[in-house]
Amino acid sequence: MSKSVAMIVKMVGGMNKAEKKELGELIGPMLGMKKGRGGNTPFWIKKVQGVDEGQKGPYALEGNFIRDTKANLEDDEYVVIGVKWPDRRYALCRQDVGEVFELESGGTVHRFDDVSPVGVWEKFAECLEEAKSHVPVKAA
Repeated sequence: MSKSVAMIVKMVGGMNKAEKKELGELIGPMLGMKKGRGGNTPFWIKKVQGVDEGQKGPYALEGNFIRDTKANLEDDEYVVIGVKWPDRRYALCRQDVGEVFELESGGTVHRFDDVSPVGVWEKFAECLEEAKSHVPVKAA
């Protein structure tokens, strides 16, 4: 690594998160870097068609990740919505056309169409336990 690159790496290492973001916005276009296409949302949504007790975390939920709840669910299908920041929250929801579910996290309200909550938890393990009572469970 050249001396100038090493000096920049050292400076970036001493910056806080906001400074790094500002630097990235200024230097990114100079380096030909493009912004991603919305992949950095504060939440994730996963269809729940079953639970695999041999897996851990959200991977124990059998089903696909989806972008929104509006047009991606079938009758009586379940989803888990996980808010990553500012505060972690997990909601097990059931498809319910016409309903709007609002999930608050750190003062931010996230709106999800066509679902109604079964429950909301701060720990994923509690959400997973509730999901087991609504969908098929595959033993480890």
